[in-house]
Amino acid sequence: NNVTPPPEACTTWKAMYNGINELIDDLMDHISLENNVLFPRALAGE
Repeated sequence: NNVTPPPEACTTWKAMYNGINELIDDLMDHISLENNVLFPRALAGE
């Protein structure tokens, strides 16, 4: 799931790739929360 900058990437590009990896992690957490907690509750009428 992680993206990796090319070896010759400058500091700015490395920071961008780190941000992309954080976004991916946060998005996966959000999707998991929706699928495993929120949607089942909504379907159960809570």
